[in-house]
Amino acid sequence: MTRTPKRIRMIIAGNIQRLKEKKFPGRGGSKKCADALGVTPQQWSPWEIGTRGPDEATLRAIAKLFGVTVDELLREPAAKPEPPSLPPSDTALPDAVQAAGGKLCRASHGVGGEKKVS
Repeated sequence: MTRTPKRIRMIIAGNIQRLKEKKFPGRGGSKKCADALGVTPQQWSPWEIGTRGPDEATLRAIAKLFGVTVDELLREPAAKPEPPSLPPSDTALPDAVQAAGGKLCRASHGVGGEKKVS
């Protein structure tokens, strides 16, 4: 029996945890997964936390349980896109002032919707 590399075990474990939470939200999801596969929670736990990788037949059964392919269980999740960076607040105001020709003005709307600038 060959040992699954740690990196692969951790990818599988992360995917199992994510899929388990979707299928069985809240408490008791691990036991439900173990029951669905016909294994004990003690057999299920190492696959979920990444201390041991499942064999090929078990990997196929886990994929079937969650409605995904084996490839999806072995694939690293896509990185979440980073939010756009904003300019530092200490430079935003001077840049706005410079863009307005060096003048700060306050706009308000008067009666009838006409715009007043003071």
